[in-house]
Amino acid sequence: MMSLETKSVVRCLQFSQFPASSNLLALGVRSGVAVKSCTLPAVQKPGGQGGSLVDNLQLEDVVTIKTDSSASDVRQTALAWSPLADGRDGETAIRLTCASSDFKIQYINSDHEGTTATLIGCHKSYINSLAAHPTNAALVASGGDDRCCVLWDLEAGKVVSRLQLKHPCVEVAWHPQEPMKLLVADKSRGIHFYDMNTQVPIMTLDITSHTHQQLTPPLLSVDWLPSNYLLIGGVANGHWAIWDVSQSRYPLEVKSAHNGPATAFRWCSAGEQMFATIGNHGNEVKVHHLGHQKVPISTNLPGVGGISWHATLPLLAASSHRSVRFWGLEL
Repeated sequence: MMSLETKSVVRCLQFSQFPASSNLLALGVRSGVAVKSCTLPAVQKPGGQGGSLVDNLQLEDVVTIKTDSSASDVRQTALAWSPLADGRDGETAIRLTCASSDFKIQYINSDHEGTTATLIGCHKSYINSLAAHPTNAALVASGGDDRCCVLWDLEAGKVVSRLQLKHPCVEVAWHPQEPMKLLVADKSRGIHFYDMNTQVPIMTLDITSHTHQQLTPPLLSVDWLPSNYLLIGGVANGHWAIWDVSQSRYPLEVKSAHNGPATAFRWCSAGEQMFATIGNHGNEVKVHHLGHQKVPISTNLPGVGGISWHATLPLLAASSHRSVRFWGLEL
């Protein structure tokens, strides 16, 4: 494990999942966003010799951007990298959307020409999730406690469409191969898939079933497996669950993850077998492997704000108060 100390509490963090900027890690700090470059000059293949990924990890400050807010204690609640971001040497361009605790959504643009933070719009309550469209950089989806999922046009700074839900929205995510298919998860009813051209629900995955009574609301986090979009993972109470949309609307597998409530679920982008969860009231991080019963990582950390996987490597980052911890794993 490697630790990066920070001057401010890190409330959320996000590796870019786009190839040109996969070396960039955004940290949601008080009243702004800090961007780090994470480089691995001598990366070993998973399972090879030469030590862990974190033995070779080099971290550099790129830029810290203050967002537009009237309050000094505003914290970031969600981040989403744009496909226009670029982390290559000499061409660094920071493009990302951030949501803050004052319910605002802002678009950050930073390169050699300067830095801007543009207000896009607001929710009426806390914003839990942001998702940048994988091919149309002008579109971003958001979901919040105001029971709304909103599709924004970043260029025009306006709402494209709005879904009114019956329960708070905890997660939004785009399907990269079906451009206007959006995953929308709410706390109580389950996981919904919408055609955002028509705003019509396509299907719904249930949280509970007769065979998995231990999985009960609230559902607090959901993730789409990047390498196989038939698989969905999520956490409810202290359990994790896996759905296969090609087989059933009910979870295929449910297991206990934490003694206390689980609040986050993130698939490892580099493989189909591994995922990470946050639980025990936000004070525990675990990595799970579907191929065996062993838990590769189980560690107590105070005040975990978020977890994020590198786009192409089994490298996990987790924020804990004024620090970010990194683990390199084998697939």
